[in-house]
Amino acid sequence: MRPAKSSFSQPLFIHIYMKQIIQDLKSGQTILEEVPSPQVREGCVLIQTTHSLVSLGTERMLVEFGKAYSKERIEVYSQERTLILDNWITLKGYGFKGFSTMKSRQDKGHKAQFALLNERIKTGGDALIPFDSIINTTKASFACIESLKTKSWVDIL
Repeated sequence: MRPAKSSFSQPLFIHIYMKQIIQDLKSGQTILEEVPSPQVREGCVLIQTTHSLVSLGTERMLVEFGKAYSKERIEVYSQERTLILDNWITLKGYGFKGFSTMKSRQDKGHKAQFALLNERIKTGGDALIPFDSIINTTKASFACIESLKTKSWVDIL
C-alpha cells in the first residue's frame, strides 16, 4: 500500500499489487501471482522491495503458521532427491541410498563465527562481512525507521 495525498490527518491508502510466490501444499506446485498488497495491521511493518536476488523456486517463507511449525527450514532439491534441514537439528534425505536421517545439536555457526572473528582480529585478513553489505543493511534499517516516523515510503539509492 502506498499513502496518497490527503487533506485528512491520516493518510489515505491506495491498493498496490505485489507479486507473491504461492505453493499448493498438497501438489507442491509453485506459481508467481499478482495479489493485492497486505493491509498493515497495528504493530506491524510492511517493507516493499523492488529488487530480489532470488528466483521463484529459491526462496519461500511460510508466515503466520502455528508456533509449532518450524520457521527455520531449508529444502534442497536436486536430481530427483531431497534434503530437508529442520531447525538446524534434523536432516532428512529422500532418494539417497544409505541415508535417511541425521540428528545433531542445534548449531547455527555462531561459535565458529566468533572464533574466526577473533582469529582475524589477531592475525588480520579480510572482513567477515563486506563493508558495502554493512552500509546497505544500515541504510535499509534507517529507511525503515524513517518510513515509520513519516508514514511514507522511503527510497534507498
